[in-house]
Amino acid sequence: MIDQTVHDLEARIRAATSLSPEQQGELEALLAHLKNEVAELSVHHTPGIREAVETFETRHPQLTLTVNTFSNYLANMGI
Repeated sequence: MIDQTVHDLEARIRAATSLSPEQQGELEALLAHLKNEVAELSVHHTPGIREAVETFETRHPQLTLTVNTFSNYLANMGI
């Protein structure tokens, strides 16, 4: 599921005509970083919901920051 979401994001970024080349490059770099973090995460799976989220944020602060940055960047652009 996450692979499809990442693929869809890549396609939308490439197709977005409202993005400057700099913005497109920034988004592609963030997405590449996200892909690397998700790949690393798949090696270490944590069960549970609430605890998992808290543990996830503690154990993977860089991934949490990357996802939040990516989400805020898209939200600020109206995407």
